[in-house]
Amino acid sequence: MAIGDIISTAMVLDRQTGGAITATAVERLCVISRRLNRLDAENCNQGSTERREAAIDRLEKEAEEIAARYGATARHGRDPRGWALHIVWTGARAYDAAIPV
Repeated sequence: MAIGDIISTAMVLDRQTGGAITATAVERLCVISRRLNRLDAENCNQGSTERREAAIDRLEKEAEEIAARYGATARHGRDPRGWALHIVWTGARAYDAAIPV
């Protein structure tokens, strides 16, 4: 993920959270997204393994914990051809229903 993508993601997340999200949280979500994408590609090309599935579960849980701090949920797509992670708001903040990370 290029620095421009991270900055763009940070700007959208900042708007969604009313300025509450930290740079550290944005950076961590971007790292999680990159790792999930790599693991998804490996699963697609080589087949799933218990070790990869455990890593995916751990990363999904961490992304969900970060998103929950800001009133959102994290959704992992599992398809290596698209965005690996979406941050989804419900209720009053749903004008950008899902933000790809």
